Amino acid sequence: MYSITYCSIKGDRRKINEDAILIQKDIFSDSDGYIEIDTKENILLAVADGMGGYAKGNVAAYTVLHHLANKKPKDAHSFIGALIETKDVLEDIASKENITLGTAFTGVLCENGNCLIVSVGDCRVYKVSSDKSMLLSKDHTLINHLKEIDFDIDEQIIEKQKNFLTSAITGGTDNDNFEIFQKSFSLEKGEKLVLCSDGFWNVFEKDIIKITQSKEPIKYMKKFIKGRGIDDDCSVIILQEKRNDITKKKHYNQIKSYVKNMIKKI
Repeated sequence: MYSITYCSIKGDRRKINEDAILIQKDIFSDSDGYIEIDTKENILLAVADGMGGYAKGNVAAYTVLHHLANKKPKDAHSFIGALIETKDVLEDIASKENITLGTAFTGVLCENGNCLIVSVGDCRVYKVSSDKSMLLSKDHTLINHLKEIDFDIDEQIIEKQKNFLTSAITGGTDNDNFEIFQKSFSLEKGEKLVLCSDGFWNVFEKDIIKITQSKEPIKYMKKFIKGRGIDDDCSVIILQEKRNDITKKKHYNQIKSYVKNMIKKI
């Protein structure tokens, strides 16, 4: 059994939340909650961050997630194929309404601990253990591209251009192709998975371990946000294996019984 904690919050400077979250077939925005999923099921999770520089970022995010949920991908081929199709769906909307719209995206498909990441833009996936977090996805940003080619970048340029995407799922642009990142990995026992928009990792990247270890991660986040505030929309999904309280209690009783027997022998 897996437990999924999710949260999507509108940024303080935003009129509407342009992020959206997909868990299996359900799409969430401006909400938070907790869901349990049987380990026998394929698990489909995704975060979409509508591009604020274009029109109707919320529509773009929702449309991509809705199309993906309907396609129900089972492997890398069907996942990437469904994502490519979403560009055509956005193109139809853009053509009818004479607008440009787009979204960053990251999604994960898991089966028995074997997982696949498919992402475009700067939404991220982290794998978290008790003492470290590891970034598994790749940012399609101008800054990241320049770093990859060892280009010396001024800190002021990094700050100004940090949100400039080199790849996104768009409609109404001349860019017919987009770069898709994919990666397979295993989720080991005790490890947790975090999918998030840039509004989350820009604020909470250093706190990911604390958040995932907290008994109430959403309460932890909201307390932090209340004290500091966030400008951008903030969305996160946390996947972890559900602790079996019955097994823990049984193990505790076994230890208790063993200690009592040892005491009697002394």
